[in-house]
Amino acid sequence: MTGYHIRRSKGPDLYLSPYLGEGQAGSEEDVVIKSDAPLDQRQRDQACIAFYSDIEYAVGQWIMDKRYVPRLLVCAGVFLVVYFFGSLVVRDPIPMIDELAVSIIVSVVFWKYLSRRDVASAIAVKEKGLLKDKASDMRVEITPALVEVENFLSHMEAMEHGELADKIIMGALRFDWQDKALGSELLSYARVHAKDTYEWYEKLPVKKHPEILSVRLSDAILEGKVDGPLLGLLSTL
Repeated sequence: MTGYHIRRSKGPDLYLSPYLGEGQAGSEEDVVIKSDAPLDQRQRDQACIAFYSDIEYAVGQWIMDKRYVPRLLVCAGVFLVVYFFGSLVVRDPIPMIDELAVSIIVSVVFWKYLSRRDVASAIAVKEKGLLKDKASDMRVEITPALVEVENFLSHMEAMEHGELADKIIMGALRFDWQDKALGSELLSYARVHAKDTYEWYEKLPVKKHPEILSVRLSDAILEGKVDGPLLGLLSTL
């Protein structure tokens, strides 16, 4: 499994883990983090923190998908039990509306309870522990080609917000992607950790009213809601 460390001239570095993509990463696989230079202790600690956070998220999604059907069947059973109990035992002036409302509320509460229980289950805890053990032993692989990605980000960080927004909206940015896996992990990172930026990425390319959207994007970058350089990099995928 391969992750990436991307240095940034402005703002915190990017630590991209392999855990956020499609499918559950195997706990038996060794972890490699690619970087343009060796990591010092602080950077290794930051990488571990980022990877641990992604493991928590990924395993939570995995176990909830795995238990989706049983959870759905149980909640459907709860809904029916509450509904028929209210219909046959409880008398009220507007039976159907009240019973449906109570049944739905109880089912939703029970769904949330089961979801939290699944995330804290022994299977999930064991998987998290195995993945974290491998992540803590990550090996650094020096990859000089990442300097090109970092220079591209630095170039966009030096741009005015309006100029950067115009180039993103008009699709004027170009980058030669040599590592497709890096692009995939950047997308996964943005989808989970930079949701506003990812929402803008999904709007691209813009065909209608680009001038209006460019102004809106510029404002969003200025307000810190959107990571402009990251969006610019994503727009070249």
